[in-house]
Amino acid sequence: MARVIVIGGGISGLATAREILDLAPESQILVLESSSRVGGCIQSEAVDGFLIDGGANGFLNRDPSTLHIARRLGLEDEVISGCEAMRRR
Repeated sequence: MARVIVIGGGISGLATAREILDLAPESQILVLESSSRVGGCIQSEAVDGFLIDGGANGFLNRDPSTLHIARRLGLEDEVISGCEAMRRR
């Protein structure tokens, strides 16, 4: 059984931990995060009955692996393509 330490509990660290578990389910993974919560700049907060999302609002999808993650998480139908100017950022 592999024992793995992932440094950082932001979206990249959490995606890495998930990928490792998918490839080697018997692995033991420890995610180390210096702040009091995981997720990095991505967060959700309930305020006065509303759910407010903060952090990243987009990603570059030039690399098919980004969309692969969305597909595996069942979020592919939630991806909204931006305009051409946004794609060139």
